[in-house]
Amino acid sequence: MYASIKALYELLDTAPQELSFAEIVEGIKRGDSRMTIAVYELGHYQIIGLGNVFNAYNPKVICIGG
Repeated sequence: MYASIKALYELLDTAPQELSFAEIVEGIKRGDSRMTIAVYELGHYQIIGLGNVFNAYNPKVICIGG
């Protein structure tokens, strides 16, 4: 809910049809603060989620992938 691509587009107040992920990456490279802040916030929530997994299950390995 807070750490997904959908959440990223909601933070940017746009849709994938209007702004591609590649354009977001280019915006960050150009120094677009709005895109940088949105990706930073997304990463913040992803770290919270991973921390919760570590604390709840104490796994030996976590594999992240598509």
